[in-house]
Amino acid sequence: MGARDRAGDHARGGHRPGLRLPREHHGREGRRHRARGLSVQPRARRGRALRPDVRPRGRRPLRRPLRRHPQHPLHGEGHGGRHLVRGLAPRQGVQEAGVGRVTRVAVFTAVDLEARTLARLLGLPSLAGDAWPHFGAGALELISVGPRARLLEARAARLTPPALVVSAGVCGALSPELRPGDLVVPDVVLGPAGERFATVEIAGLPRAGALAGVTDVVETPAAKARLWVETRALACDMESAVILAWARARGIPAAVIRGVSDPADRGVPADLAAVVEPDGRVRTARAVRAVLARPRAIADAMTLRSGTGAGLKAVARALGLVARARA
Repeated sequence: MGARDRAGDHARGGHRPGLRLPREHHGREGRRHRARGLSVQPRARRGRALRPDVRPRGRRPLRRPLRRHPQHPLHGEGHGGRHLVRGLAPRQGVQEAGVGRVTRVAVFTAVDLEARTLARLLGLPSLAGDAWPHFGAGALELISVGPRARLLEARAARLTPPALVVSAGVCGALSPELRPGDLVVPDVVLGPAGERFATVEIAGLPRAGALAGVTDVVETPAAKARLWVETRALACDMESAVILAWARARGIPAAVIRGVSDPADRGVPADLAAVVEPDGRVRTARAVRAVLARPRAIADAMTLRSGTGAGLKAVARALGLVARARA
């Protein structure tokens, strides 16, 4: 065999003299040589844990974070397990009263914009005879009662006597876990003077936590943080305590269905809050003046508008369940 043939054999995979591959047995030394660096031989893999949440001994278990959705019961005094947030969950063994089947539901909002948006989303026609927003169809009758519900007495007198009252609209988040568009259905409303108003369960909507009633718009994140520490409420508004007090005085069961419009780390600037008139109407001229005086107001207004829209959509879906349950 010539030199050319031997070269061809090497090209087809023959060994060159002096080259030792991993796991190659050398006859003279009688032992296995290992290649330096990364091994090319397969190694046995360690078996995985049967359950991914099983942790080795001697380590502390992972602390479960606070659930952000408001419909999940939050740990509180009397609740089994760790007390993550006190005073929000109902005590164990306490049965809370619900409301039976009713035929008329009065829905009260604060601002005209809330009433008109909910009516549009629910397909409720306008009812003639009133100069303020008044909508209704089937079991639902919807009106606006102004900020702080200051027009509740006069406007509610125009309604068909309801079997259930619902405070609906948007609210400001106090809990850092809430985001715009989250639904807040509290089991208790805390009045500004320390009153407590229990709510009833409707349409199978789970209730959890408290809603704080305030007398003025909460303008800054710092003010929201103080209110959250003081009350441990999930959110706040200016109307629900007044509406539930009105319903209690008349022996009418009441509930609260609110959607978050602004998170805990954002307040509602005073110049934007002043856009709403005492009767609930929104003044466009005031909004223009606010933007001219503070250019940042236009960005704040767009953010608040987006959050309000998301919150009202969540409320409309919940009211749709109420309407179908009462029809």
